[in-house]
Amino acid sequence: MLALIPLTIEVGNVSAAKILIAGLANQGKQLHDPIATVMAMSYEVEMMLDEGRTGESFEIIEQALSIAEKIPDKRVRNQVHSVAGELYSKVGNFQIALQHELSALESLSDNQGKQSDLNRARALNNISKLYLRFKDPKAGLEYNAQAEKLLEKIGPDALMADVAINRGYAYADQYRWDAASAAYTKGLKIAIAVGSIPNQTRALNNLADVALNQQHYPECVQYAERAISVGQHAGRFQQAAVDFGNLGTCHIYMGKVAQGVAEFKHGIDILRKANDTPQMEMMLDDLATAYKKIGRYRESLAAREEQQQMAASLFHAERDRAVLELQARFNVNQRQKEIDALAQKYRLQSAEIENKSLQKIIVILAILMTLSVTIFVFLLYSRVRKSNQLLHLTNSKLEHKSTHDQLTGLLNRRAFQDYLESEHLSSSNEDKLLPGVLLLVDIDHFKYVNDNHGHDVGDLVLIEMGKRLQSILREKDMLMRWGGEEFLIYVHSLPVDRISHVVEQALHVVGDSPINSAGKSIAVTISIGYIQMPLPGAVELDWQKALKLCDIALYSAKNGGRNQAVGIDGVNENQTQIAALDDSGLQAAIDSGKLVTHRIFGALP
Repeated sequence: MLALIPLTIEVGNVSAAKILIAGLANQGKQLHDPIATVMAMSYEVEMMLDEGRTGESFEIIEQALSIAEKIPDKRVRNQVHSVAGELYSKVGNFQIALQHELSALESLSDNQGKQSDLNRARALNNISKLYLRFKDPKAGLEYNAQAEKLLEKIGPDALMADVAINRGYAYADQYRWDAASAAYTKGLKIAIAVGSIPNQTRALNNLADVALNQQHYPECVQYAERAISVGQHAGRFQQAAVDFGNLGTCHIYMGKVAQGVAEFKHGIDILRKANDTPQMEMMLDDLATAYKKIGRYRESLAAREEQQQMAASLFHAERDRAVLELQARFNVNQRQKEIDALAQKYRLQSAEIENKSLQKIIVILAILMTLSVTIFVFLLYSRVRKSNQLLHLTNSKLEHKSTHDQLTGLLNRRAFQDYLESEHLSSSNEDKLLPGVLLLVDIDHFKYVNDNHGHDVGDLVLIEMGKRLQSILREKDMLMRWGGEEFLIYVHSLPVDRISHVVEQALHVVGDSPINSAGKSIAVTISIGYIQMPLPGAVELDWQKALKLCDIALYSAKNGGRNQAVGIDGVNENQTQIAALDDSGLQAAIDSGKLVTHRIFGALP
């Protein structure tokens, strides 16, 4: 069963793969077999990643990693670390992803044979894909070449097709279209030879994309039609939908506008039935661009408006997904903290036992020995003291790590929760309020920074953002990295007439001067949603509902053009009715004027 599952996944038989994974998980449970359990969990995460269920995957893979560390079978560790690397790569955490991929490679260092070489090549290919995903084609090609060299000794395999296609990605990123086409063609031939349907569709789709970029439109049509045929035959309908988009683009540029638009809309209909809104939004963006390129500006505007409507609906969906993802990671961290606490307790007990033993030795030696014994006793006490100091330092480091963001050094979500509990303001005490102002801050167009300048520059922007916002706050105020490109500010006991001033300071300290990185000047602005607490009108809102109002106000600032702040300043309605509203009701209350809002604009760019 262990050998059959990856083969079933490779040929694209999703339903059969899920049945086999469930059977393997059941076997692990009934036979108390940790290897079967861990492998089933890793394959389940692979399937979840293919379905876009990233947020639900963290807790499963972290549990699998914890179990795998206790299993001597290194092949199991290789599989789990490899999947963990792919997961963290998808959410943009390059360092953790690379660490897992290197661990997967290291687990094979002592193994020999064909299967070990195949797993080693897979690890090298994953590291190559990781560098390509983070826009480092040079490093990606180096690892790609190492993987290919290993596979040449093994013979044709689906992984060899994957390696060739990934090499094509590297060349395409460098606009080396002929080299990219050759790599994709090689990958296609291998995929056909070994019967790898997913790699066939990937290769054909990318060949169509190369032909499109080279303005070889008839070739683009041929590759796109082949990709559609293979994908539909194998039941990969969502991939076929993307291929219809490529086909439609080629026909539009060839002057066959009606046919191309029909193909585009057919692809979008397939995605609509599958409820794949993110991919629909991307295809509508491509359609609007194609219309604009041929001078059909009215149709381009209509497609762009529909695309923006979908983008707006995705704004909250993406936020909810990110919350699920953070919550899953938080749960895993909490579990690890409990384990660390038990280990800490064990170390303390060991230290106490050691101290008692040392004290007995000291008493005996004090009776039997003279000055030399006194010196020895002093050294023993110094050792105990250093041990206790080291233990205290370890505790302090663990506590700091659990309440601070690793990248920016700012407080994190956990720190804010601890503060609420210390002030008796947790969700179980909804009758108490945070005295002050909450500001939810989001970096405008942050995805553009990552896509065009790289994630290293994106990390620099996040760090600089934390420094700038911290510079305008008082010592007793709190600045937290709330998640991704979001920051939360809690300004304690701020006079009402100072609120607008603080909000304007935040907009200007970020937007007035660009961020410099490696000689590049990057203009960055922010959008803010904020709320005064308690609200004028004696409305009593717990901190969670206040944060929801900040979120809705932030979305209003984004929707209003960004580089601005929208604040909730008061209420013109019965306080009981307002406090009882859900999210949609709160938005309606803002729109109708029942909640008083105030808009502050940042400096013009």
